[in-house]
Amino acid sequence: MNRLKPLLITPIIILAGCGTLQKVTPTEYTIENEICIIENKKVRAGFLSAYKEALISKGYDIKILPHDSETTACQTTSTYTASWNWDIIMYMRFAEIKVFTDGKLSGRAMYDAHFAVFNKFINAENKVKELTNQLFPQKKHSINNIAQSFETKNYITKTNEPVKESN
Repeated sequence: MNRLKPLLITPIIILAGCGTLQKVTPTEYTIENEICIIENKKVRAGFLSAYKEALISKGYDIKILPHDSETTACQTTSTYTASWNWDIIMYMRFAEIKVFTDGKLSGRAMYDAHFAVFNKFINAENKVKELTNQLFPQKKHSINNIAQSFETKNYITKTNEPVKESN
């Protein structure tokens, strides 16, 4: 029986180590209306479509920049890359989205299924949207939206004192 233990344990250890890796460092709070995305023509068009859709749903205006643009082209700029692989069906093997504010990295989302065995067959569009929602955890807020939010919660008055609610 002692000789069988390594044979039984080894596959469990191997399978436990075979999974996907997802790491997201959210962007800082932004009040920018526009996010410029530097187009990556080496990535399937569906990736960019899903990324744009996710950002638009959060209230951002999107501007697509040529592939040779610099990350300093806009105040908030984003780059992306992704690769697919074939294993019975095509699946997204790797994806990375980076966000730059004033040319400096301010957020990053990465999905890696290089070592995945069973959980690599995901819906790529949904994964892009998930990464985007984690990368931008808050909806975009303009200064006016922030002020309206405080006013409706009775936090701001002309004297900066809380408003007492009347019945």
